[in-house]
Amino acid sequence: MKLPFVLRLAASSALSAASVAAAADADDAPSSASEFCPTVFADFERRQLRSFANETFAYVEGGSAKHIPFLTLAEDGTKATVAVGNGDEEGGVWHPMTASEDPETVHFVTHIMVKDQNDDVVALEALDPTVAAPATMTFDVPAGATALTPYDPGFPFARTSTGVVSSQTRFVSSPPPRSTRPTPNRAVSNKHGLYKGASVAVVPSAPSAGEAACGASRYDESAWPSVHADFMRLQKLPPFASDVPFTEAKGVKHVPYITLKGYTKATVLVGDPAVAIHPMKGVADDDDEGGEPHWITEVYVVDQTGKIVAMESLDPTGVDEATMEFDVPEGAETLKAYAWCNLHGLYEGPLMGHAATGAEAKGAEVEVASEGGTSGGSAVAVGAGVVAIGSVLAFLV
Repeated sequence: MKLPFVLRLAASSALSAASVAAAADADDAPSSASEFCPTVFADFERRQLRSFANETFAYVEGGSAKHIPFLTLAEDGTKATVAVGNGDEEGGVWHPMTASEDPETVHFVTHIMVKDQNDDVVALEALDPTVAAPATMTFDVPAGATALTPYDPGFPFARTSTGVVSSQTRFVSSPPPRSTRPTPNRAVSNKHGLYKGASVAVVPSAPSAGEAACGASRYDESAWPSVHADFMRLQKLPPFASDVPFTEAKGVKHVPYITLKGYTKATVLVGDPAVAIHPMKGVADDDDEGGEPHWITEVYVVDQTGKIVAMESLDPTGVDEATMEFDVPEGAETLKAYAWCNLHGLYEGPLMGHAATGAEAKGAEVEVASEGGTSGGSAVAVGAGVVAIGSVLAFLV
């Protein structure tokens, strides 16, 4: 039996609230470290092996240092900075940071990551291509670190299949000639791919800023259009090979659905609890799929103008659902959610608003209350979606 609209909205809101609360509890739990950093790194390694099936090593600096992240220690050893490229040297070049909404133009270093001598990821940052090159990250040197190795995935799945990139050593004072710098082992390749170079030694007696605590890093709002453009670019490439995002036609497990919480808040849940929801499997969950991470890396929402009004990079630590809460922007007429799965590509949810008619319309007519509490008239309920009455939005389940 179909629940009345008010009860269905309340039940859905309770489910979303429980999901958000569970995620918050997991984030607050002191007993478990975040899986975000090692999971992101493991996924870049997976991409590298898929793009370069015969390679098990990372590439090192060759004819061009444009993709190489160089790590510099501060004089007191408490902080380190990574810059991608060698534009501060004669004849050198920085990796470009080209922001664009055009999938054919966007080109930037998406992340910088650093591992210590124990192969643990101790620092990670998502970068903003609207910030001019060089792509940089500064972080606190963690206690106990004796060696640090920076990595950057450059332009993952680029036309030239760029993968994760690692570093050469850089020195805080004037650098010695390149020929005297430590020489790393080299992996054989004639294409861009995974780069790895010599580690940077950390003086054991140097003071430190404390224990390493690498957690989720999220894109700045100014980076959101470029992130979407890059997802659209990746969607066109194998194994996805699609000019458009996938939809419910491929099943609901990957589809992001929006539910209202009052009139100013909303949540996105990837999947349909009645059918299947998407897993959030990090590196610690190695009981299936060969130990590969499998999670929704980003969820975001676009309004009727094409503007991204919310985006979240999700942490798979201790959660079972891919969910995001966001503020409903004033003046929104339609909303649509997108979700990127690290294994299966970009999915879009149903269009929420006046355009959601015909084949997308599901359910019977319902009464939609206005903000003042009076009836706003009848509208067609869109499955797991929203209808718009003037400027009033009502998200339905």
